[in-house]
Amino acid sequence: MKVTILVRCLNEVENLKKLFPLIEKQTFKNVEIVFIDSGSTDGSYDFVKNYSSKIPIILSKIEKSKFSFGRSLNMAANESTYKDILISLSAHCFPTNENWLYSMITNFENEKIKIVYGKQLGDTRSWLSEASHLNMWFGDESSYKDSSFVNNGNCAFTYDTWSKLKFNEDLTGCEDIDFAQRVINGGGLIFYSSESEVTHYHDENKKQIRNRYRREAQAIKYIYSDSITFSLFNLINNTINEIKLDLKYRKNNSYNFSSLFNIFVYRYNKNLGHFLGINYPIKSNENIKKKYYLYEEDRKNVEYFKKDYFYK
Repeated sequence: MKVTILVRCLNEVENLKKLFPLIEKQTFKNVEIVFIDSGSTDGSYDFVKNYSSKIPIILSKIEKSKFSFGRSLNMAANESTYKDILISLSAHCFPTNENWLYSMITNFENEKIKIVYGKQLGDTRSWLSEASHLNMWFGDESSYKDSSFVNNGNCAFTYDTWSKLKFNEDLTGCEDIDFAQRVINGGGLIFYSSESEVTHYHDENKKQIRNRYRREAQAIKYIYSDSITFSLFNLINNTINEIKLDLKYRKNNSYNFSSLFNIFVYRYNKNLGHFLGINYPIKSNENIKKKYYLYEEDRKNVEYFKKDYFYK
């Protein structure tokens, strides 16, 4: 069995310095890396280009104007020379043990399994609310799953499955869930491996948190054919209930941004993002690119955002 790890990146040089040595320490060695950069300005691409590794590294780039999460993964997967098992690993996800890779790919010995996704924990730098959120979604028991919830931060799939289905390049996020739903529809199995564990870190401010959940909610609404609803009551009720969960989680866990104020900021912006994405989706392809994919400094000069109250 051969494995290609697909690493998507935008301005994550410090994370890459942590990630690449962790990949090299894995007990499973029959692996290559495809690194795809979407316009980094912090030296990420040059770091990988000059990185000395026994693991083959294939370099690729995607232009900002052409970026989407699905398209970048498709481009990276297309560069694979092994064409066996593909693993999507975000540049800000870090394996917690040397058997992360082995514990994930051995599940494919069951040929009916087409997707394996691993456990995610909060990073030591994470917002407490994000760590609490990950703790709720990723349990301690490995099992087969009948839902399409997977996460491409730490997810493996067979090359043959990808080559038949490909990722939707028009979605504003959740390309993994859309892909998984089509796998299920085709009779494929999905397995959750709690042993294949990573920490997941988002370096985000409140606007970026809101923006991420907004684009994901817009994608979910599209995937499930407008059957998803999220009212103002849901926004308020979810925010209150999630704050309670975070406060309970805080009793036994220590993370950054753990004050009641910061918990409120995270949860309010998460749920506001859901509310906006589901009820006020951005329909113009050009505005989608500007809203969801531009750099922070680029957005300030776009007229569209000067009129968008929720961006401020």
